[in-house]
Amino acid sequence: MRRKVERVGRNKESIGDQCRERFGSSCVQQRMGPWAAILAAVMGLLGASGAQAQRWPLAFAWALGDHGRPTRVAILNFGPPTEWNEAVEDTVGVQITARAFQGAVPLLQADNVEVVVVRVNSSHGAVVEAERFVDVWETQFKSRFRTAAWVDTAQWVGAVAVYPLAEVYFTPDGTMGDACPPFELEVPPIADFDAWLALGARISILGGHDPKIMRSMQIQDPLSATIDPNTGEVKWYQGLSGEAVVNPRMHVLTLTAADAVKFKFARGIASTKEELVKAMGLQEVEWAGQAAADLVDNSMKEADRTNKKLIEVYIQYEIALAAARSQSGEERRALREASLTRAREHLAEIRQMKAADPIFAVVYPLGRYWFEEQERVLRVLLK
Repeated sequence: MRRKVERVGRNKESIGDQCRERFGSSCVQQRMGPWAAILAAVMGLLGASGAQAQRWPLAFAWALGDHGRPTRVAILNFGPPTEWNEAVEDTVGVQITARAFQGAVPLLQADNVEVVVVRVNSSHGAVVEAERFVDVWETQFKSRFRTAAWVDTAQWVGAVAVYPLAEVYFTPDGTMGDACPPFELEVPPIADFDAWLALGARISILGGHDPKIMRSMQIQDPLSATIDPNTGEVKWYQGLSGEAVVNPRMHVLTLTAADAVKFKFARGIASTKEELVKAMGLQEVEWAGQAAADLVDNSMKEADRTNKKLIEVYIQYEIALAAARSQSGEERRALREASLTRAREHLAEIRQMKAADPIFAVVYPLGRYWFEEQERVLRVLLK
């Protein structure tokens, strides 16, 4: 069977730039094995600087002729893609989990994937899960693959969760921002607002983004920028002293695709995967990682079914509880006991589902104290 290989245009950059863009240090290690580290160490002993020593394996891999092989690219959905027609919700921590992405890593490695594109479509979720994603990107993905975000929608916790990814592209209508957490809904609540801002600063550093940008996504802090006409370098200002106002006063920042590229937050705009890999500077690609993509997609779908089932059972529990409350008096005791029996069955099912996936206790107020309170209510109604 012939492999599916696509040519996506020529990259006019230097060979060194092509190596860095195409392979990345982790991919060179896959191609050269221990020889990459050995060659870098030898060049260091011969007087090459640290950066130069690390680039030698890249150039060596290119010189060996490996540059003629198609780059294996996988696309993983961080949230339901638009073609799913909103059949699955996009909550970080429910449908979108760090556990699923971590489980995809061995499958990506087994399929010799070199580039992972994280296709982002998420507008809300649990902050605690976003923090888990930060760890997964740093420890599992960025050290093994060239990892890029392709943003359709990255709002609120969705923006925070993918912010550590330095290489960012947008779809034409893509947006990222509005990362203010709904403190009244967080379980447990974010007690320290400074800690929330500190998280924004940390993920900015990990992603190579100016911390002022995320700060304006988190709070109503004005943001402006000046683009050097000679070098194209962007200088950011927390305030309105820059030449271009990116976020005015009394607003929370949401970056559009056009502004993201204009101010060099993103590297390009792509409406299709073919346009994307061309913007990434890849000359020939081979689409790979289907098993990993299926794992992530199936995890989202299964979690969505479980979540909808949980909501359904909770509604049935509330209906049975309301019925028991309305059946007061000794003459209606038999009816009340039947309603309470149904309520206890639904409560046991909720407890079982929560135990099977503890993230539901984070997204919903289903902690130990909630269950204890429900048991107390049921005992009182039984009297």
